[in-house]
Amino acid sequence: MKRMPQETIGDRVRRLREGKGLSLDDLAKLSDLTPNYIGRLERGEDRFSNPTITTIESLARGLKVHPSEITFGFSPEEKG
Repeated sequence: MKRMPQETIGDRVRRLREGKGLSLDDLAKLSDLTPNYIGRLERGEDRFSNPTITTIESLARGLKVHPSEITFGFSPEEKG
């Protein structure tokens, strides 16, 4: 998977979520976050555009991806 130059964390979360066919509600349940929070993160709203490591780990768990796929746009196996 190639990393897009200006892709934000929110962009990556949306791309991964939609690629897995998940709604905001689905991902919220899987990651123990609220749909409202995830939507704001995906839209890049100021207060929500810098998620904590704990939040990234929760999203990664819900999306069944490595956290680096959310933060950097690739998994450790792809970097290797």
